Amino acid sequence: MKSHRVRPNALRHVRQLWRYIEAELKEGDVLPAVIYPRTPKTPGRKKQIEEILHEMGIQVVWRDEQD
Repeated sequence: MKSHRVRPNALRHVRQLWRYIEAELKEGDVLPAVIYPRTPKTPGRKKQIEEILHEMGIQVVWRDEQD
């Protein structure tokens, strides 16, 4: 992914996630999170994505780091 597309794509994920969980927020506590299959190979990209999503209150998990 080109560097200028990282923020718009991350924010698209944010909007999708909040739409999915909006109804659940009325029922109780919800912890929004995104699970990505693998850590980005581009240096600094992981931190960039995590910072964008954390600004929006969303936890990020990299599945390949969980193995």
